[in-house]
Amino acid sequence: MTYVATVNSNGNIVSIGTSISGTIPEGQVVLTAEQFQSIAANPVGWKWVNGAPVPPAPVSNLQQLANVQLSQVAAAFAAANAAPLTYTNSSGVTGTFPTTAPARHLILETLLAFSASDNEVFPWADVNGNMVNMTYADLQGLLRTGGQRNLANLKKYTTLTSNIQAATTAAGITSQVW
Repeated sequence: MTYVATVNSNGNIVSIGTSISGTIPEGQVVLTAEQFQSIAANPVGWKWVNGAPVPPAPVSNLQQLANVQLSQVAAAFAAANAAPLTYTNSSGVTGTFPTTAPARHLILETLLAFSASDNEVFPWADVNGNMVNMTYADLQGLLRTGGQRNLANLKKYTTLTSNIQAATTAAGITSQVW
């Protein structure tokens, strides 16, 4: 059995495997058992340089911490944008409405399919499944309110990620929370 790696045109090792027959297909190179085990233990970022595998540069602990913090901020940003939104329609009825991407898309489809002059009343489901009558202007208002909130969230997200990327200490990184 022969250990092999597939190397793309940029010199990146994109996969590893074995050749039972010992035949090395085009685009593959031979690895020692030790090289194969090293790549298998951490398969991302290896290169093939001058006839040998080269491991990825180690990521600093500070960079790892920043990556974790960036992931947490991104998750919080997504959750904040999808959080239900309380809105009072023109009849004075207050409901809490879903604002996930599919919910926003449905509002947009409705607004595109009708016009304010149609004088339609749209029964719109709140997060508990209760139907709230909404006019065209109400749907515009709900979408606008969600958009204003999401724009504020985007500004906060951008500031936090910039601060994390610019931080030079662990305290500087971990102080950036949603």
